[in-house]
Amino acid sequence: MPEHAKTSTATENPEGTPQQRVDGKYTAVVYFHGMGSQKRYEEVSRLVDCLDQHAQPPLADDAEKTGRLRNIRACIEPDRVDGQSDVSYVKLLHHHTINNSHCRDDYRFYEAYWAPVAAGGTSEWGVLKWMFQQIPNPIRSLMAPWRTRARLRMSYLYAHWSRLNRTKNNPYGKNDLKHLAKAYRDFEGPDAWRAYPRGNFAEFIDYLQRPDGEDASCVALARSWLKDYRLRECFNLFVLTTLGLALVLGGLALLGISSKLLSYAPTALKIGEQFTPTWEQTLTLALIVAGLLSITGFLRNYMGDVQLWATYQETEEKHTKRRKILQTGVDTLRHVLLDPQCMRIVVIAHSLGTTVAHDALLQLGRYNRARAEKDTLPLDKLDQFVTLASPIDKIHYFFESEPGNYHRYNRVKEEVRGDISNAPFTVKNKPHMHWINFWDQADIISGSLESPNASGRQNIPVDNIEVANFRFPEPGSSHSAYFQHPGVVGRLFDILFNKHGSFWPAPDTDTDVNYTALLQGPGAGLKSTKIFQAIILTLPWLILVYALTRLLCAPSFLSTCSGWLVVSVAGVLAVSYWFGRGRPLPDLSD
Repeated sequence: MPEHAKTSTATENPEGTPQQRVDGKYTAVVYFHGMGSQKRYEEVSRLVDCLDQHAQPPLADDAEKTGRLRNIRACIEPDRVDGQSDVSYVKLLHHHTINNSHCRDDYRFYEAYWAPVAAGGTSEWGVLKWMFQQIPNPIRSLMAPWRTRARLRMSYLYAHWSRLNRTKNNPYGKNDLKHLAKAYRDFEGPDAWRAYPRGNFAEFIDYLQRPDGEDASCVALARSWLKDYRLRECFNLFVLTTLGLALVLGGLALLGISSKLLSYAPTALKIGEQFTPTWEQTLTLALIVAGLLSITGFLRNYMGDVQLWATYQETEEKHTKRRKILQTGVDTLRHVLLDPQCMRIVVIAHSLGTTVAHDALLQLGRYNRARAEKDTLPLDKLDQFVTLASPIDKIHYFFESEPGNYHRYNRVKEEVRGDISNAPFTVKNKPHMHWINFWDQADIISGSLESPNASGRQNIPVDNIEVANFRFPEPGSSHSAYFQHPGVVGRLFDILFNKHGSFWPAPDTDTDVNYTALLQGPGAGLKSTKIFQAIILTLPWLILVYALTRLLCAPSFLSTCSGWLVVSVAGVLAVSYWFGRGRPLPDLSD
């Protein structure tokens, strides 16, 4: 372990038993919360509680392996960035045993609290309109020239390659992927722009088949890539259209029930006549009000945060909020980095906070690239980056992948932005910051992350670990249940307190590290998840068919059959949800 990773030193206590004493050095954990109206300290406290519960196993042998968390308390210190305000954090000691020596390591948990910055930035109708504007995105992607949206297409290539590797007979070799990725990046270069001005896929194949180009297997991989790309975009279009249809049907249902209730208004308004609503009318009205409140709350507090963060156009007013959110994350990380007593930093982020944390880390990397070495931040303290329920790829898909019309613009934008081949993910051209991403197929916001690798696949990509939080794929519960998953919490504990999967030692040493052996993915999900999701996606279309048979006065047997089909599918989902809800899986492989 490198010197700057140590957080305690050995001493002898009065009885002569080896012990570790805390000498002021510590490991910092910086937590980025997700979207919504989060309370200050609430999310970071939940993280600490989950780790504390994991550190109290029922068996004594397990306690020896994990150690105990003690002296958990809140502390305050001056802000090292502006020198004016104060910063709060949760401090604890990790008591454990190494080679029969009792050790105590100091940990501090900080929170990058950005919720107040996002408050009041959007309206419900504005968010709803913005959501419907994203539905045609797959069509725009399919119609764009092949050389544009380069990072998006490269992420599809890497995802396609991962799926090929999971099959028994992958007909392509690693060199085919390497050569194809390089050829695609060169196809976006100035010489290729002049020789192949349209930049479509046919010209890309011509570029590959030029006399000094790639071999036939590389061309075959390119055609397989295109086929997979088209299939994925068609599926995306189906999913987005289905979600839009579900919103429309829900809105029409609420509107229809509301208009029915309003028909009683003339009776209620007659002077001298008493109007006594039935219990069915009262219950229906209560459900409408509850539904409207939940929908408007979801749009304002959750999707509103996404809209603010995804406003990349700098001339838009909402981009000011985005800059402030990003600055909050950067300042929190700088505050920790500037403490000479901090020896190691682990960044943990959930949901939309993963994109804030990712951009904040890239911003710190740009800060160092712009300055002389004596003025840079000690980014080598950053050890691991853990993301849970991350929508980074989806945000890139919808909002970052605008096609550029100029070669130099595309290159400048990507080179200034940086990626995981730059600091702090690499230091002195060696992999340094291990990025571990937990995702759940049932959590439609999360996913396996490929776009951070897309400017050129590194030998160490994002380490994606698939989990299944519940047996029934309810999106909302699955998105917030990662800290309830014993396997995920166990991995987090090992990452933080046992440095499991760390790429250290420091990059200035000559020690060879087997980085591939430290990767922990790909994990495993449930096969039933995709089956349930397919059934869920059919339900809005079945409801639409039933509604059309009623409106168009179709034969009664068609209306009856479609109605029973809707009831049957809804019943299967309801029963499955009832028996599968709230049942977390015990580990990462079930």
